[in-house]
Amino acid sequence: MVVAVVYIVSPVDLIPDVFLPFGVVDDATALTWLLFALGQEYTRRNRAGRRAP
Repeated sequence: MVVAVVYIVSPVDLIPDVFLPFGVVDDATALTWLLFALGQEYTRRNRAGRRAP
């Protein structure tokens, strides 16, 4: 997850943003994956918290 944040924030990309729309799509893909992973982690921790007495 940290790598995804660094990739999104970093000015150095696999595909530079000047190559529209592909440059923007790779950042959007990383952001989408990050949000999905954070949602999965939240769900996992929430379920684990409910099981503990």
